[in-house]
Amino acid sequence: MPTINNLTPEQCEMLDFMWNELDTEQEYLDWYDALDEGQQRMADCLQRMVILETLDEEMLQKSNEDFTEANALIDKIKAL
Repeated sequence: MPTINNLTPEQCEMLDFMWNELDTEQEYLDWYDALDEGQQRMADCLQRMVILETLDEEMLQKSNEDFTEANALIDKIKAL
């Protein structure tokens, strides 16, 4: 599960709700439509943060697995 730091209590509460209570896209859309404009912006931001953090974790895992040769070359360059 992605980790996002430095969220406000309100953001944590919303993200927990999004993560734990909404099981389908339709549930998310119904919930989202019921939010006011400011809450929708916060939900959009949190959703993007989760996506970006997930992608970062996947890329880190892939880089450790799939780019062994490239990482070795980078280590050699760093040592110069």
